[in-house]
Amino acid sequence: MISGRSDSVNNTSTPLPTFQVTVYQTSSTTPQGYAEVIIENSSGATVKTGTTYSTTGIVSWVWDQPNGDYTIKTWYPARPNDQQTAQKTVTYSGASIYTTITLGPVY
Repeated sequence: MISGRSDSVNNTSTPLPTFQVTVYQTSSTTPQGYAEVIIENSSGATVKTGTTYSTTGIVSWVWDQPNGDYTIKTWYPARPNDQQTAQKTVTYSGASIYTTITLGPVY
């Protein structure tokens, strides 16, 4: 006889993945603090916004969005005074994302 006990995993205790972006200054490996970063879904809707930390150039979120392609956009300084920008697309498939993006030259 099979017991009524379920051995399934309790998903409420499973932590959500991380989506972390490190922004670098133009043509360098120096992190860029205070850069504005937004994440857009494949429809172009903004799903996350943030500003990089002053010393690490990192911004991160607990990722609660569905699988798919996401576009990272960054500006430094923050809009509307931005002088540098960058953009890249990443694909989320359930695992944490740790990615980098390098600002373009001053325009």
